[in-house]
Amino acid sequence: MIEYLIIAMAVSILVPLVLKKGLSNHSISDDKNLISVRRFYFYVGAVGAIFFLLVGIAFCFLFGKDNYSELILCLVLFGFICTIGVYLVLSYRNFKLYLGENELEYTNFLGVKRVYSYSEILKITVKYNAAGIDSYKIHLNKTKITVGYDMINFDNFERIITKRLKKANNLQAIPKSKNEMNAR
Repeated sequence: MIEYLIIAMAVSILVPLVLKKGLSNHSISDDKNLISVRRFYFYVGAVGAIFFLLVGIAFCFLFGKDNYSELILCLVLFGFICTIGVYLVLSYRNFKLYLGENELEYTNFLGVKRVYSYSEILKITVKYNAAGIDSYKIHLNKTKITVGYDMINFDNFERIITKRLKKANNLQAIPKSKNEMNAR
């Protein structure tokens, strides 16, 4: 019984700290050249990770006291699900794609920043769904960057990237419309 009290106290302290830390250094920019992940990712990731962590701990206390194989199974299963939540929080905090005048600045979900010239883009592919464009995939030498429909400033991406690629004289990388792709 005391372990449940300790868990409840730890959660009541950790949840506000995680929410405050997660939202503190990330502001939504009015810059139309910045593509980033929506705040929804943070909320779903934080709540999901904390919820499944608590469920995993509860399962460990309830079912894993006598049998270590069940304890390990609970830890692995709920640990994996918590990892998905952590990935969403990290994506919210770190993923950014800035379309500058002469270069593309990409920060992945781990916070590793790379800068690419527009001339390094090999091609941009477009994925469609029933409602329209689903995502763009930027193909570079060793990297592929996906820009999904649910990202901030997604609607401006094709217009801005087309203008930047024309300026860099990289016309073969310009995304093709659905009609142009079907005509081939």
